Amino acid sequence: METRQPAAVVVQGDTTTTLAGALGAFWRRIPVVHLEAGLRSYDLTSPFPEEANRKLVGQVAALHLTPTAVAAANLAAEGIASERVLTVGNTVVDAVLEVAGKCRPYQDSRLAAVDAEVRAGRRRLVLVTVHRRESWGEPMERVLRAVAEIVLTHPDIEVVLPAHPNPAVFGQVQEILGQLDRITVTEPLSYSDLARVLSVATLVLSDSGGIQEEAPSFGVPVLVLRDVTERMEAVDAGVCAVGGYGPAADRRAGASAVDR
Repeated sequence: METRQPAAVVVQGDTTTTLAGALGAFWRRIPVVHLEAGLRSYDLTSPFPEEANRKLVGQVAALHLTPTAVAAANLAAEGIASERVLTVGNTVVDAVLEVAGKCRPYQDSRLAAVDAEVRAGRRRLVLVTVHRRESWGEPMERVLRAVAEIVLTHPDIEVVLPAHPNPAVFGQVQEILGQLDRITVTEPLSYSDLARVLSVATLVLSDSGGIQEEAPSFGVPVLVLRDVTERMEAVDAGVCAVGGYGPAADRRAGASAVDR
């Protein structure tokens, strides 16, 4: 920022780097433009620390670019003047559709084989992503055991699960799912591979934020592996459902979604 002297700094989303970029610009009195502004779960502990990050960025931003009217209303309720808010749509949707449309070859050859089975009508694909730190430990174990039960009770289901690289998390995944057929455990996927997998999925089980927007772009429903979500528009539209972390919530909701 000191070298380039920008007229403005654009930060997107709610990651900690987004907060750092916004604070760096603010401290230098450079206007901050927040893209994907206004998302709120109203729970500082979930998602953690993203809910706090986006609220803090909102305090220093000069211009708030919201994806939806609901996000704009959230900012209005916090006292943000309407002339500082512009609803521009969702760049995540733009990106995932463009990347998937390029049909680049899979970097993981196992995914190409899964894709072929799905397109031939021999399998239904369920994508599972569990990476949030509040999911680690017992909540993740419940999710993984629910996934195992879904595979064992639905012989046409194929699961793709990109595992978090943390050794403890990866070990937990391998312990519960490593010996089961029709479950492909991968390293975190490239964006191109993720977009292609989403485009052929039947169902997504995820604690991610972005996937709640990406999957429905392909008409794929999402079972949200959290107790709350900042993307209630998807829930209200009927394309996402919040599964929660109750002892049997993931198993019941996942099996029900697969059956439908």
